[in-house]
Amino acid sequence: MIKSFGVIHGWNTFRTKYSRTKLGAVWEVVNYVIFVAAMGPLFGKLFRGDYIEYTYYLAHGLVVWQVINKYVTDSIGVYISNTGYILNTSLSLTHYSISLFVTSVCNAIIYFLTCVAITAFLGKAVFPVFLSLAMWVPLLIFLFYLGNVLGTVAVFFRDFIPLVTSLMTLLSFFTPIIWKKEYLSDMQWVLYINPFYPFIDGIRTVSMGSSPRVEIIFLQLFYIVLFAILSNLCRRYHPSVAKYL
Repeated sequence: MIKSFGVIHGWNTFRTKYSRTKLGAVWEVVNYVIFVAAMGPLFGKLFRGDYIEYTYYLAHGLVVWQVINKYVTDSIGVYISNTGYILNTSLSLTHYSISLFVTSVCNAIIYFLTCVAITAFLGKAVFPVFLSLAMWVPLLIFLFYLGNVLGTVAVFFRDFIPLVTSLMTLLSFFTPIIWKKEYLSDMQWVLYINPFYPFIDGIRTVSMGSSPRVEIIFLQLFYIVLFAILSNLCRRYHPSVAKYL
């Protein structure tokens, strides 16, 4: 019951967000399209490469980061922003997590289809992009567990919200989205401590027609299991959440 109600709530949240706008959910990806269109050719030239290939690379890395960044920033305050409902209803906190997850999946679909359109516009094959859907599954599972952890911790430590926001800004520069991991040469191992890197690399690698490396798959599994354990630990503190809201 809680799960189905969370799904319905999440879908309604997504559906009503742009209900009175002319372009609807297209507004969700406007910044993404503008950034790729402007920065792709520019950085392609600055890095002295084929600007079409670079735009292709940028589009497939940035689309994943946009989904990650939005989910993280929304999940930090998922319980705080629903304080009124939590204090006045008997719904489990799982409802709010599922609702956010469903809304984020809808957003991810819009981003994904936009990336497909960009790929086709650049004259690249779109079939590998659809194959990458298999790599989106572990990312979404990881984000669900991560969101549970972030949302719970933020209730007890309010300074955690600006801290994570700043950290995400920092990570955007230390994650190979605009630049390529090959630039690190023999220092590429430092990327493995970035929990978002294996998911971005895995999706982008498949989208661009290659197979993901074995270590990337293992890193994905490692971070999923790690945050699944942390999420389960955080659930033990859910009965105390209402006292701190």
